[in-house]
Amino acid sequence: MKKSTAIQVVLLASTAGVAARLGHQLITHNVSVMATISAVLAVLSTGLFIASRLAYVGRTVVYDCPAKGCAVSIRVTDVPETERARYRSYAVDHRKHSGSA
Repeated sequence: MKKSTAIQVVLLASTAGVAARLGHQLITHNVSVMATISAVLAVLSTGLFIASRLAYVGRTVVYDCPAKGCAVSIRVTDVPETERARYRSYAVDHRKHSGSA
């Protein structure tokens, strides 16, 4: 499991604060317990989802072919540097993936 980044920690802490405040407001306005729990869990799960997507985006590298009109784009996540170099060389050398010699 990857270590959390500072941005993820701040995002999750602020999400927890928003969820707690929302739960408090709903309870003080006589909203049912089940509706309050549902709303709080929805806010918390949204925060967790966004934090997980931030972690994924931070570990992803995209290599595009520099040839004009070529649509080759390689997205690499969580691979060793040697493997990343192999993908990069494939993406930037148009002859390797265009079928021309």
